[in-house]
Amino acid sequence: TMPPANQPIMLFRASNEEDLIHLDEVRSLISMRGGQLRTLVGSSASLAVKDPFSARRLRAAVPDLYERTVIVCGPERLVWAARAGLRAAGVPSSEIHFERPWW
Repeated sequence: TMPPANQPIMLFRASNEEDLIHLDEVRSLISMRGGQLRTLVGSSASLAVKDPFSARRLRAAVPDLYERTVIVCGPERLVWAARAGLRAAGVPSSEIHFERPWW
């Protein structure tokens, strides 16, 4: 239902490739809107990135992040880490939305 002018950017975080569920469908939907899909796969202990949801990392992934509406879904720890990083990156609380329960 998103207007055609919107170009979504999806950050997809998973511990392993198998957890990137519905990946082909997601790619197709994002492509139809001229958007981008970025994935970060690996266990927290094995990633070279200490905090994938830090303000710096989020701004690097989405430079105009503070101008966007953000929807976050996932396990509780991910949701709260993402919210903290989004707020630190300048995204207003009113533009951060949560999808619960995520499974």
